[in-house]
Amino acid sequence: MQMRKTLTNLWRKPLRLALVNGDFIVCGAVLLVSAAASFAYAKDEIMSAAGVFYALAAFWAVRELLTRDMRRAAAALVGVLLLVAGSGWAVRTIGVTHVLRTQAFTVHNDWAEIPEAMEKRGTWPSDDPTRRLVITLRDESLRKPVVNPWFIPRWADRVFDGDYF
Repeated sequence: MQMRKTLTNLWRKPLRLALVNGDFIVCGAVLLVSAAASFAYAKDEIMSAAGVFYALAAFWAVRELLTRDMRRAAAALVGVLLLVAGSGWAVRTIGVTHVLRTQAFTVHNDWAEIPEAMEKRGTWPSDDPTRRLVITLRDESLRKPVVNPWFIPRWADRVFDGDYF
């Protein structure tokens, strides 16, 4: 009997409405399809449409948690934990921009050495159209302005490039 009451409490109105509207099903389907599609493509940073649905699922879970009858101390603790988690997530998201800027500078400089490095390795293309393509790509890359990481504050490297994310 106690188990039945517990299960009944899980099906509160807000959660029931989300399930009835199909939001929960769509969210789960998008997450599963995204996971399957990106299975062979693993990177440190992956941004996808599934992230929006992850946020919706997290919202539903947190809303369900906060609408339960809790003592004030427990509610305050949950609020502090959510604030800390959200702040950490924001710092990580801002760090993506920092890491991409640093990588762009590295790739930009690599293009400057490509023809010489390819000749040194003996991989310089023998046909004229391919050589022109490599030179054109190099010239286009070098024309793009890229921020030199030396102009980015040093504290940004310590905060965003650490292995603790």
